[in-house]
Parts: sequence; C-alpha cells; structure tokens
Amino acid sequence: GQDPQRFDRPARHHPARRLGGVEFDVCPLTAPRLARGWRPGGMQLGYLIENRIDEVYVLSAPGPLETYVPVHDTGGFDRARTPFGAYDHKLDQVKGTTGPFSSHPVELRINFNALAHPNPDLAVVFAGFDLAASRLREPLFVVPSEDVPDVCTRHRCATCGRTHWQFVANMSGHSRDRASRYQVGLAELAPSRWPSWKPRLGLLGLSTVLTEVGTFFERQFDADFLAASTGDEVLMAPAPDLFGRDRLVLSKTTRAWVSLAIKGSTATSKQVIEANVPRRTFLAHPRHYLLIQHYERDRSAFHPWTWLMSSGDFQSLATGRAQYLHFATSLNATDNRWAPFRIPTASVGAAVRDLMRTRAARRAA
Repeated sequence: GQDPQRFDRPARHHPARRLGGVEFDVCPLTAPRLARGWRPGGMQLGYLIENRIDEVYVLSAPGPLETYVPVHDTGGFDRARTPFGAYDHKLDQVKGTTGPFSSHPVELRINFNALAHPNPDLAVVFAGFDLAASRLREPLFVVPSEDVPDVCTRHRCATCGRTHWQFVANMSGHSRDRASRYQVGLAELAPSRWPSWKPRLGLLGLSTVLTEVGTFFERQFDADFLAASTGDEVLMAPAPDLFGRDRLVLSKTTRAWVSLAIKGSTATSKQVIEANVPRRTFLAHPRHYLLIQHYERDRSAFHPWTWLMSSGDFQSLATGRAQYLHFATSLNATDNRWAPFRIPTASVGAAVRDLMRTRAARRAA
C-alpha cells in the first residue's frame, strides 16, 4: 500500500499509477513531494483533475455541452464531448501532475505511456494541478494526439530502465518552446475544441440545462471532497440517479457512512438562494444530509458560503410547496433559521469528511 506520509519513497521498480483512466509511469525521483499529511493516490488525483477539467469545459462552453464518461475505462479515452445536438464528438485523454517542481516553478513535466489509439478527434490535455488550492494551473496544453510525438520525448528512466513518453513545457505565456503553440487558457478550452461554436445570448458561463447544472455541482463536490480526503473514505455515486441521494461516503475502517443530496442554485436577480427537494424521493435519516450551494454567474465563482444540514433539520425547517420541500434564504442572511447551517464553501470537503468521523465516534461510544 501507499505510504500515508510520503508519495516519493524510493522503490525497487518503477511504480505504475493510474491517472485519467490511462496507466502511466511515475518515477520515484521526479514524483511530486508532499511535506506532511496524506496525499490522494493516482486514481483519486486522476478523478479529481478530470472533474476540474469537466468544470472548465462547462464554464467555457458557449452553450449546453454533452459529456460522456467511459463505462469500462480501458480504451484510453477519458471523455467524449460535443455541443448539444451537434454530434461532433471530441475525445480527451487527460494527463496531470501536481507540480510545480521547486527548481522549475513554471515547468510542467509529465511522464506517460504511449497512446493506444491516436486519431484526429483525440487530444491529450496536459494539466498542472495545485493540490493545496484544489484548482488547475493555467494554462492547459491541448495537444492533438497525432502531434504528441512532435511535442514529447522518448525517455528512458535511469532508475528502472523502462522507456516512456515525457512531456516538458514552460507554462509562461512568453514561452517559445515546442509546446507553446498548444497553450490554452481555462476560459478558452471549449471554444478551442470547436472553433465554429459561436456564443449564444443569455448563457453566462454556466448552462441553463438543469441536468447539466446538477452535474456541475456534484462534480464540484467530488473534487473538493477528494482534496480533503484522508485516504480512509470511499466516494460513491448512484447508478441510476433516481432516489434523491447524490453521493455516498463510506469509511474503509469504521464502516461509518453519510449520504448527501446536493442542490445548486444559480439565480441572482433577488440575491436569494433557493432549492426544491422532491417529496417522493425525500426520506429523512440521521446520516443523510443536504448540501446546498450557489454559483454566481456574474462573478463566475461559487458563493463563499454553503449550507450543510441534516435531513431531519431540513425536514423540520423547510416549507411545503406542492410536491416539493422548499429551501430559500438571502445569500447574506446571518440571523434566520438557516443561518446555523452556513459553512465556508472552501471547507465543504473537510466538513463532510468530519461528519463521518463524528458518526464513527458516536458508534464507538
């Protein structure tokens, strides 16, 4: 198993990791270091980075965007995307690292195995990720799969003797290296894949399609939770998503669990955050919670406060509206019945993690 304190412990062989659904090599001498605390493993980092790139696509798209995730992650394609109704599918393979390295603060360096299936519709997205801030570094590098041999170098690891591809790029906007022409800003990601996709009036960064908005908030939580995880938690999503619980978090060691219904709001005309929970799928339970967040379209950012409450508290405080239980509060209210459930948005992942620890402690007592 992985050392919970060190990610770069020297090994006799070249440890294989999984990132973005593709197996690649991490050299112990170049693996990112972590001074203290637990670090997500390769698959968790891959999932975290893919979620952040999903978010960037949704926010940079001029209109609704269809996104497809592989059911069996064996083909080397991490995502397929197309503008709604266009059937113009573009494929992504995601490669990421949590650099930068101390000696090269603007250098992006990623080692990976050769592409299994290069084709004109496939691009390799090279991303640097700031683990402490849980955000992508800018810019990204979007390299057509057919150009990868021109941008990357075949590299033989002196430690293990295995050969892999090595991508090295300067992230400075003034760079003139061979990867510089593939730099893409976060706000330009979707338009760079579909240059003829023109912006549509009335869409300000986030789609108005309710299903896509719901997925956006769920993926945001996924990334926040994985960044705050201690390694003991398992994050699960429902299939099919029909019963009102959007995420289930389990402890490997204590068997404790909590579940979440994740609701998001984007309306800003009245500075009021609202959420409706269908009565037909709402069943209160001491370990079931509601997470309600607000995305501010005008700032293209999440509101600094989030509301996290038990399903029992929600049931007793929510107002009835036909087939729904209704939540509504001013974004800045500090003295109404919902105020005790406000938490900083930046601490959402840690708050849910701590809820499960509390449940485990009560069970042990």
